[in-house]
Amino acid sequence: MMNIDNSYLYLTCGGYPKDNETWVFFTSVGEVEIKNANSLITRLLPLCNGNKQKREIIKRMEHYLEEGTDLDAFIADLFDMGILSDKFSVYKAWKSYGENPMIFFEEISSQQACRLIKKELPRDETIEKIKTNTPDFYMKGILNKRCSTREFAQEGVLKIEDIAGLFWSAYGVQEEREKIWRYGKEKTYTVPSGGGLYPLVLYLIELKDTQELTRGVYRWNGQALSFEKLKKQGCLDNLESMVTGIDSLEKATGIIVVAADYGRSAVKYSNKAYPLILLEAGHAMQNAYLYCAEKNIGFVELSGFEQKDLSDTLKLNKKLDPVVLGVFGVKKED
Repeated sequence: MMNIDNSYLYLTCGGYPKDNETWVFFTSVGEVEIKNANSLITRLLPLCNGNKQKREIIKRMEHYLEEGTDLDAFIADLFDMGILSDKFSVYKAWKSYGENPMIFFEEISSQQACRLIKKELPRDETIEKIKTNTPDFYMKGILNKRCSTREFAQEGVLKIEDIAGLFWSAYGVQEEREKIWRYGKEKTYTVPSGGGLYPLVLYLIELKDTQELTRGVYRWNGQALSFEKLKKQGCLDNLESMVTGIDSLEKATGIIVVAADYGRSAVKYSNKAYPLILLEAGHAMQNAYLYCAEKNIGFVELSGFEQKDLSDTLKLNKKLDPVVLGVFGVKKED
């Protein structure tokens, strides 16, 4: 039986009573049916909102339990099936729904995609329209150049200075700012972070040998401004089979892997940690795009990849989970 006595119970998936004897839940591994527990489930689920510990819920349920019912074991089974979670680790359940590239519900052609893009989003009721012009400002030219590159030049590789600039922009320590806490000063990064916890770690997959970097996997140290080659590394030959959204990695220089320690944020934000980390990873990727736009470097963000296979292949730290990838290289001239 799982040791979940101090857990704050949280319902992580939807369900419905199929009939008088069966409840059906929609978990990340498919539908799960539970029989002969409808009354118990109906009373239990409203209490599993993340605000109450297991022991408090069991105490509240005592008056409704039939003789011989082992609520401890029943709750542990719901944990094992992915129906319940602790509110401080609910990100594990949500993450499981998006770990691997989706199976597309419908194959959408380029023509259909263009039609969808042109279709207006739902409109709100308005009472006035005020016309504006885009002002001139420093970032305007860079934002106009920001784009995704899925084809790279056959010749050439990026220098280590270019790659270091890319990683610093994405998740580097700011040089002129410090955050003053009650207990001291802390460095701040180039992206905002929920609670200033900075749960992301960036890895570099160098796909080509250069004078400064050999092919392999490196961990980015934003404070020391260094790339630290991993002692244990897997084979990079099968990367293309784990990544969707790009035809070939052959001409790319490298890949940014943005990984996260979800538990670091969950200590403070519990069930809100998951979306906060996704936002933070998005900030890092946008910074990377802007740097590449200024330097005329090819870059594309990819979210379609096999998370477990990628982590196992690269031998990444077991406490970290990949969130998003960025492929970069010498931009192909039009």
